[in-house]
Amino acid sequence: MTEKQWYRVGGHTFCLSKATGSPLLDSMSNCQPFRITEEEAGKSDDVLFRMNIEESLHRPEPHGDFIIQFEGEGTYIDLYETPERNLLFSIAAHNAPKHAVALLEVNPSSYQALLTLTAELSIHRKAFVLNNALMLLYALSSACRHTLLMHASVVACKGKAYMFLGKSGTGKSTHSKLWLQYIKDTHLLNDDNPVIRLEEGKAIVYGTPWSGKTPCYLNERMPLGGIVRLTQAPENKIEPLKGAAAYAAVSPSASAIRWKRKYADGLHATLSQLAAEADIYHLQCLPNEEAARICHDTICKPKER
Repeated sequence: MTEKQWYRVGGHTFCLSKATGSPLLDSMSNCQPFRITEEEAGKSDDVLFRMNIEESLHRPEPHGDFIIQFEGEGTYIDLYETPERNLLFSIAAHNAPKHAVALLEVNPSSYQALLTLTAELSIHRKAFVLNNALMLLYALSSACRHTLLMHASVVACKGKAYMFLGKSGTGKSTHSKLWLQYIKDTHLLNDDNPVIRLEEGKAIVYGTPWSGKTPCYLNERMPLGGIVRLTQAPENKIEPLKGAAAYAAVSPSASAIRWKRKYADGLHATLSQLAAEADIYHLQCLPNEEAARICHDTICKPKER
């Protein structure tokens, strides 16, 4: 017997299925704010994906044609294409890259997916791997739906969302904390993987169940106020970006399967529209109060019409 649980993240509905009585899904407290009833799910126009979760007494072995390896959140992921043309993601821990602990097989036409977990994993480790698989499948299945799962920190201020991007270690979370400390009426919306969705020509930012090391799982949505690419510098300076520069500032932070034409084209279309319509900036900064105030005063000021 299996049980189903339904969720809505970034305005998209998806379903997870697991053996009845398994504590895995209920242990994922980060997902609970996004859980919906089956009746609510039935009102949705469509379902983004369905994932069935199984456990194996043996370590799952990948098969098919190897395509590429990339890094996830604390994992190595090998991508294969099976003889049935499904996508197969082999997930391994950083400390044991040659030993898969899970396989995620996805039908790229229907987005029906099967996640096979090694049964010997602890419940905490199973939840960690499941969250990685969910982020991967979410980014894959939403790539052609004007949706971006971003690697970013985002704050909410006076009814709008402001997103901070940058390479790992640049200070995205630090800059968010500076806004929380010095900018009135600010709260953290997500600290690692928010969603941007283009809806009727407007960019909307959503909180998600995935927020890195900061437990911030808010089921909130609000209009995008601005995007800021951060770089460390000896002084604070901010400038607006347009055209190709705006696209280049946002693109590296979007999660996507870029080596498959279908998903790369969907990503490009969404990024192009976002770069053309959103307010995007480059902030060279120090980790101090002045940086937060310069950033806020620039990107939050009323726009000339």
